[in-house]
Amino acid sequence: MTNWSKVALLLIALMPPSVYAVQVKEIAADGEIEAFISMDELTRIKVFEDRIRSVKSNQGDVELFDDKELGEVYIRPSHRSNTPINIFVTTEKNYTYKLLLIPKKIPSEQLFLKNIEEDKKVVEKAEFYKQAAIGLIKSMRAKKGHFMRDTEEITEFEGNKFTIKAMYKSHSLLGKVLEFDNTDSQHVRLNPQMFITDRDQQVIAVSIDSLDVSPDTKTYIYIVERGQHERS
Repeated sequence: MTNWSKVALLLIALMPPSVYAVQVKEIAADGEIEAFISMDELTRIKVFEDRIRSVKSNQGDVELFDDKELGEVYIRPSHRSNTPINIFVTTEKNYTYKLLLIPKKIPSEQLFLKNIEEDKKVVEKAEFYKQAAIGLIKSMRAKKGHFMRDTEEITEFEGNKFTIKAMYKSHSLLGKVLEFDNTDSQHVRLNPQMFITDRDQQVIAVSIDSLDVSPDTKTYIYIVERGQHERS
């Protein structure tokens, strides 16, 4: 029986980032919310899984600073009063949100909007990839289905050399079977995290047959990556 406690499912790249010390507001498609902003300092506004395309308000109500690269905006009340401000935020996914912003005597604030429907899609996508990754690891272990090709390519992680023995593909996922041959006189302890070295977070799952590898023995590592077109 497969010991799935050895499987490290790394799905962080598919989920919205963790947020601390900010206002996170769930909002329906084309809905409206109420939030606090700083009266005197900048407030950052960001939309999860989307980019802000434009912001509209009554002329003279707010100072607006666009970050086109990140698709975010920074605003500050023009009159430094506690009078509520209405703005309309339109995104690249063609949602328009109405925000009632209440200025308060607080430091710089961050306001993150989470579209309920878009967030549901992200969670569903993460669950799909989780199940697909588990299925691909089972196929690689059993050497059945989704096979692409054999290989003898050498790769290295944390100073240890591994041989990529086979490649698999399922849906938009790429699977790799690595062989580790411990030719040293000492035990080697493998950690699934050592295979998560790429900056674009393409690796989403790692499974290792034996974490502790004795001298003159081999073990196999099963790595699942997102396909090229999924690495955006």
